[in-house]
Amino acid sequence: MASTHAIPQIESNGYELVSVPQFLERASAKHIERYRRDCIGQGRFIIWDPNDDPDGFMVCAMTVAELNSEFLDHFGESAAA
Repeated sequence: MASTHAIPQIESNGYELVSVPQFLERASAKHIERYRRDCIGQGRFIIWDPNDDPDGFMVCAMTVAELNSEFLDHFGESAAA
């Protein structure tokens, strides 16, 4: 069964996994500009770092499970704060 919750490593490393509408409500104009350039149309969920500059790690996917997998592929299984 696919996960519907973010893995703990995401939050413990300062990232957030949220729906695109949640992201658009909270993100800065520069983060939204980056989303429109790189992610729009690629999914319903996004991992982003609200405290990082807009060039930081940002990825979109259709499911939470896909984003959990992408995060682990990028940062490794042992990613921990």
